[in-house]
This record gives sequence, structure tokens and C-alpha cells, in this order.
Amino acid sequence: MIKFFRKIRQKLLSENKFSKYLIYAIGEIVLVIIGILIALQINNNNTLRKETQELYGYLTSIKNNIASDKKQIEQITTFRDSIKFYSQKMLQLSQQNEITRKDIFLTFHDDYNVFFDNYLEINPSGFEALKNSGFLGKIQGSNIEKLINDYYLLVNRLEKQEKSLNDFIENMEVLTFEDKIWTKITSIVRRPDAPQYLKSHQEEIKTLINHPGIQGASLRASMYRDDDYETLLSLGEELTIEIENAVNK
Repeated sequence: MIKFFRKIRQKLLSENKFSKYLIYAIGEIVLVIIGILIALQINNNNTLRKETQELYGYLTSIKNNIASDKKQIEQITTFRDSIKFYSQKMLQLSQQNEITRKDIFLTFHDDYNVFFDNYLEINPSGFEALKNSGFLGKIQGSNIEKLINDYYLLVNRLEKQEKSLNDFIENMEVLTFEDKIWTKITSIVRRPDAPQYLKSHQEEIKTLINHPGIQGASLRASMYRDDDYETLLSLGEELTIEIENAVNK
């Protein structure tokens, strides 16, 4: 092709057809420019396609994180609901006329003791990778960006609430250990004659159960609201749908 154009140029010059040669030369330059522009466009398209695939990879990681987050949220919601139930039972127990051994066993549940620590563990690795990638600007102004921000802002708020709750309950637990409350309660319920002993020592057991550490932890746990967990689940489901629609379109 190059040899063909060179022959045309040489023929025009040898025939002294300078004006035609000039037109031809300009045309050749235009063709070169068009070729360069086409090559640049193809390169830009390839770069854009590659970046889009990378962006979809980050979004897919976020979607996978949300799927694992859902299990954590459901688990801790069940835990908090149960803690709330048993904490309310504890508060009611302290007001009963008579406290039995069975009441104590039902209230101090092994799996849902108010003093058990439990934290919401969200996996933010996909979101952190997206922020560090420089691709966050590519979803700026989109519904996906809004949902991602709403999701992880709520996660941050919940983590602070969880820390505040657990720190308070741990402080209450320290009070009970300092006064050996659990040791005293355990020694009573393990007595061979515990039912009879409790009947004649109601003031003693009520004093133990009304200890500030037990009552403070129970009151705080009984008032804990878990509405934000449901909101987080809803945001996660909505964000998952948005990501799937973007990746599969």
C-alpha cells in the first residue's frame, strides 16, 4: 500500500502537476490523521472496557461481602432479641414475690447470658479495595454510590453502638465479679436443698439479683433497639440488586 502511494507521488512530481500533488499530499495527511484517531479510539475503547471490567470486579466483591454480612446480621439480630428477652425476664424476676430455683435457671440462660460479648462483624474488604482503586469516581452520582455510602455509614454507626453497649455491660460485669455475685448465686442453686433454702432465704437471693451490675446490664440490654439491623439488611438487598443489574446489563 505504501509503495502504491509512493508511485503516485513520484508520477505527479515527474509530470510537474504540483497542485494535484499538493491536494494528494493533504489527502494523505488526512488519511494518516484519521488512522491515528481510529487507533486512539480503539485503544480508548479497550482501556474503557478493561476499566469497566475491573470496576465490576470490585462491585462483585462488595456484593459477595454483603452476602456474608447478611449471615452475621441475622445471627446478631437473633442474639440481641434473645438477650433483650432474657434481660426483661431478669428485671421481672427482681420484682417477684418469690424466686425459685427454676426461675433462676430460666433467666440465667447459658446461650443468651446478658454478659456474653457479641459484635457485628462486617467484611468491608470489597469497599476498601474500591476506594483504593481510584475507580470510585466512576460510579459518582449513581444509585450504587448512594447505596454503598448508606450501607457502610450505617455499619459504622452500628459498630459504635455495639461498642458502647458491650463496654457498658463489661463494666457492669466487673462490678458483679468484684462482689462475687455469680459465685454466691451459683453456690445457692447448686445446694442439694436449694428449693428449700431459697424459700427461707428470699431476701438473700433478691439482694444478689438486684445487684447494680446485674440490674444495670439487664436494663441497658432490654432497651437496645435493633431496627438498624433490619435497615442494614434492606440496604444490602437493594445494593445487591443494583450491582447485579449493572454487571449483567
